[in-house]
Amino acid sequence: MGPILAWCHRARERRRHRQTLYSFPHLPALFRQACKHVSKVGEDPFNPIIASRYQNLVPLTLLSFLKVLGPGQFRHALQLVASSIAFNAIPTGMHAFAPLCIFDTLYRRPCETALRRAQISSPVTSLEHIRSLVQNEMRLLHNYLGGSVEYYRDTLKRGWGPLRKPLSDTVCFGCLAQFPDRRLPCRHSFCEICFEVFGKRCTNQPYTFHILECMICLARFDGIKVHIQPPTAGARILTVDGGGIRGVVALTSLIRLEAAISHIVGVKLPIQEHFFDLAIGTSSGRRGYDSVHPGHTNRPALGSLIALRLFSQSWSVDECLRQFIRLANKTFRRRPYRTCVPILCHVIDYIYSFAADSQYSADGIEEALKEVFGAEQDMCRTDNNRTKVYRARCTSAAPWYFSPKTLTGLGTFQDGGLWQNNPTSIGLWEWPHVCPDAGEPDLVLSLGTGSALYTQLSIDRFPIRSPHPSRSNGPVRRNSFLLRAYRSYMYLLDGEPAWQRLLGGLPLRRRNRFYRLNINIPGREPSIDDTTEIPGLCENGPPIHALNATAWAMIASLFYFELERPPVYGQWVYTCEGQIRCRLGIGSRRLILEGLARQQARFVRCGEALSGGYVFTVRFTVIDLRAEVSIDLHAPHEGSRPIGGSPFTVHGLVQRQRLYCPFGSANHLKRGPQALLLVPPAKRQRGDPHGAGRAEP
Repeated sequence: MGPILAWCHRARERRRHRQTLYSFPHLPALFRQACKHVSKVGEDPFNPIIASRYQNLVPLTLLSFLKVLGPGQFRHALQLVASSIAFNAIPTGMHAFAPLCIFDTLYRRPCETALRRAQISSPVTSLEHIRSLVQNEMRLLHNYLGGSVEYYRDTLKRGWGPLRKPLSDTVCFGCLAQFPDRRLPCRHSFCEICFEVFGKRCTNQPYTFHILECMICLARFDGIKVHIQPPTAGARILTVDGGGIRGVVALTSLIRLEAAISHIVGVKLPIQEHFFDLAIGTSSGRRGYDSVHPGHTNRPALGSLIALRLFSQSWSVDECLRQFIRLANKTFRRRPYRTCVPILCHVIDYIYSFAADSQYSADGIEEALKEVFGAEQDMCRTDNNRTKVYRARCTSAAPWYFSPKTLTGLGTFQDGGLWQNNPTSIGLWEWPHVCPDAGEPDLVLSLGTGSALYTQLSIDRFPIRSPHPSRSNGPVRRNSFLLRAYRSYMYLLDGEPAWQRLLGGLPLRRRNRFYRLNINIPGREPSIDDTTEIPGLCENGPPIHALNATAWAMIASLFYFELERPPVYGQWVYTCEGQIRCRLGIGSRRLILEGLARQQARFVRCGEALSGGYVFTVRFTVIDLRAEVSIDLHAPHEGSRPIGGSPFTVHGLVQRQRLYCPFGSANHLKRGPQALLLVPPAKRQRGDPHGAGRAEP
């Protein structure tokens, strides 16, 4: 036994010297990755450093950072680059690989490319300097007793120096590895991961973080909260059709919807604060995020700005309606000569509008926007050419009504309704880019701005042409190709057919997530500039049954399910334990649960009511980690509505919550011992008394 022990000892020392002495659970995780590598890649050698990052890829926005550096700032910035790479390379729980091997494997090529594209005078020398600095930073980080987060926090506080002035919104200056999501009042922008790492987590809201100071300029804040999307909950998307003054229809629908929710739960919950993660609109609305107060935006604003007011300005829906009416009256002001020359006003109006390329002066809408939002509120992230709110009227520049808007460095813009008057499909496309890890949306609410009844419209849209044109001048002129083309084009601008086309392309299982509130307008739709129609439009509202169905769906979307720990495998099944959580704070949460109890609503899992009323802890077993499990909110006479993220699979929950991250995660979250998560084979094993693929009651 002596020689064998000696050989084992020497082998262990060699691995320790090469920093390849793996511990549990690193070794089984690498073994699993090695098996996958051999079965898929072929002859390429297995690299344990690359395999250790399969759950935490290497995003690096170094090029964006280097491009915004001024003269004389590059040398000082190299230390920050090295610290950022070290912090990204060694998350909490990562195996201690050799620092130079980590850099050469993961970061050398991105750094080399960034230095070359940034036109650094000596990229080779700078690269070797960064390599040396990274090696030193990794050693210091390993030896720092306070942990990697505290070490990097101290590095940020002392390292920025002359770079404390905001330089760009295209890179997170906290980690240099992500694109920023939100901007603090000091104008420094950070990604969600940095807010999660350096913020103070709220006790009763696990995805809300208090930001006490800026990590760069050390400016102190009071009352700033950052809300992060729960990983197991889906998106809630609000879209608003275009329509000029008919935007009051969408606001009226929101007011009635808010009242319906208040009637159900017994407490008023402002829609703009609790129910939507992304709002996007055309002409009467615009795109914004409800993730931080105030909201974050990065594209030019749209016309009358319903979504901007609700989510960026945090106005109430009632206040938004009042301001909308005032803005509409100010925007669509008649030119002075209209009252001076009554007989020829229409002729002069057409001539003047043709010459000016617009029917209304843009001064009215720009003055109104500056009055409401101020001229200095940024609406998009462009490094050196910030777009102001009053300039961002560009997508409300409807042809004939307003002239197009030209923004330096961005281009010329006109009404977005010409392309997508119902922007729901744009919202569905946009959300995965905003939150790449998000799954299917939990709720999509489309607000219409009124639609004419289709009986007469269908006759006008597809007329029967006379076989003898010379004998029927009236119908022929009415059905000329120009008028038919015009009617077809106006039909394309109608948001209702676009909604029907969208639903028709969705699988049946997803359609219960999509809701639309709209009203039917007798006769023809009002012109987008006819402010005299506003009072009549405000009197109408969506059907009561549509309001109630949407209200229950929105209430159900406030809840989501999370596992408390990884599932435990035994006796041929996985035992799972988790909680139904609520997005609201503890005070509002208690009130809404009391209101639901009065409505006799209950949570239901896979068709079976959960015992204990509103006890949030849920225990269940599944045979297959990929079997679907559903949790719904069921109310008498209203049916069931899925909660956020439902239906789900246990395997998906584990991945989204990162419960099994043997090599750490980007947020440097400390976890207990990582159990080896086993995935059962697809076929049923001998002796298994159950069939695979179904959840146990």
